[in-house]
Amino acid sequence: MTRDDRTTEPGHPALRWALPPVAVGLAALVRVALLPVVGTAAPFSTFALATFAVAFLAGRWPAVATIALAVPTGWWLLIGATPGWSADADEVVGNVGLFVVIAGAGVGLVGWLRQALRRARRLEAELEATRSRLEGALKAGDMGTYEWKVEDDRATWDETAYALWDVPPGTPVTRGMVRARVHPDDVAAFDADMARAMDPQGDGLREVTYRVMSRDGERVLRWLHVRAQMEFAPDGTPSRMVGVNRDVTDLKRAEAQRELLIRELDHRVKNLFAVIVSILSLARRRHGDSDALVAAVRPRIEALARAHGSSIGRHAAEEGVALETLLANVLAPHRDGTGRIALRGPAVDLPVSAITPLGLTVHELATNAAKHGALSVEGGRVAVTWEVADGTLAIDWRETGGPAAERTAGGFGATLLEATTAQLRGTLETETGADGLRVRIAFPVSA
Repeated sequence: MTRDDRTTEPGHPALRWALPPVAVGLAALVRVALLPVVGTAAPFSTFALATFAVAFLAGRWPAVATIALAVPTGWWLLIGATPGWSADADEVVGNVGLFVVIAGAGVGLVGWLRQALRRARRLEAELEATRSRLEGALKAGDMGTYEWKVEDDRATWDETAYALWDVPPGTPVTRGMVRARVHPDDVAAFDADMARAMDPQGDGLREVTYRVMSRDGERVLRWLHVRAQMEFAPDGTPSRMVGVNRDVTDLKRAEAQRELLIRELDHRVKNLFAVIVSILSLARRRHGDSDALVAAVRPRIEALARAHGSSIGRHAAEEGVALETLLANVLAPHRDGTGRIALRGPAVDLPVSAITPLGLTVHELATNAAKHGALSVEGGRVAVTWEVADGTLAIDWRETGGPAAERTAGGFGATLLEATTAQLRGTLETETGADGLRVRIAFPVSA
């Protein structure tokens, strides 16, 4: 007996070893009851059956014990004219020998059958575990399996496939029903891929991605990627297709978002270059000296970089940038921790298109204040406040405690402010006086 035999025997050990005497006793009673019918012929017939039963229920060694108990019991009861040990020696040897051979062979056969059953049960358990893992993996991956029989045009779907197509489980599925749910723009690809898979000259592989419409045909339910293999009959005709449907809706959305971001980035880079060219053109007309040109252009390009940096990232691309964040980044070089620049206003997310022009505008105002305005003297202050009303964002730049401000028309800074305000599709109001400079910029938040 192998270790596997010992560890897989049914029942409690005491019960297993109680079976041999019980089985022998029952076999003896049955055989004695049959004496009037069969006489002393085949005295061990019922004992053989009992041995087979014990071998099947309790295993090999209890069956051997049954044989050992059956030999003296059958000999004493049934061999000879009356119960006892006085039967003819040849008769005893013949009957006992035949019984031992038949019973031994039967025990070996039953043992082999029991091992085969155990192996079958193990295989069944392994197959069930594999099926369970496969179903779990398919469900986790939003994948549904199907089988389509070409001859009768009937498909068998699993539970996930029905869910992916939003079809009640058990609904008969045909090729026409599936085709009717495919997005009209994807029907041509569906038909071409199916024709290729059904071509006996090809490899029978089907792989296509298409949109599935809702049952009412009013909206796209999801994107599905289909991969399947066609099987062909000996005469080359398509017979059966087996495959999977995988939900790739999230992947398609990510691809669309990526394409959108690429287009947006391309647009913004072109705008950045256009702004830089404008800055260089304006500065060149007013600064003939190369050092002066560099000094005029460098801080503005650096401000442009800080404003552009504020717009990088997933949150900025999807939801915009907080106005206060942009102001803090651009004004960081001028904020010395003494509170000379105050920012106050409600939370506002700027559209990405407003970040570059507004960043340049704020930088220009801060540079002017540092050179000629409130930030150029010890006690000067700048307050930047904003409010939103009726879809319009209004930003007030107010300087106090600095030199008297004077209006300068046609300068580089003034020209730049006008250009960036135009890019915002907004308005620019400037007030000068003894109290300092005040600038009000208003533009639609959707700009």
